[in-house]
Amino acid sequence: MKKVILAASLLATLTISQSFAQDQPRREGRRDSTNRGGGRGGMMRDMAQVEEKDLPQSIKDYVKKEFASAEFRRAGKSTEGQYMVMMTEGEKRLMLTFDEKGVFVSKREMQGRPGGGGNGGGQRNK
Repeated sequence: MKKVILAASLLATLTISQSFAQDQPRREGRRDSTNRGGGRGGMMRDMAQVEEKDLPQSIKDYVKKEFASAEFRRAGKSTEGQYMVMMTEGEKRLMLTFDEKGVFVSKREMQGRPGGGGNGGGQRNK
């Protein structure tokens, strides 16, 4: 009988905890398990994919001038109109951000894993 009561108490506690966690409002800037930066696609997961040829000319010109030795990997466009361009340069991965007009905003540099590419390694903002 004690085991039944203990199991029922544990089940009730887990159920209440789970429902409470789902009712909590999401705080701005906080990532939950559905919006993690890592994994396939990372921050670009929720963006519309953009082919290199379809990027605004100002972005293509900037990338060609400032990152001539880097290799294009992928690009995306957010619902707000910002563009993100992922590139590789040797062992480094670069994430370039542009506003809706194609004006450069920021560069984020990430080290790839030993053995090449991948999601991982330390991250440094530049």
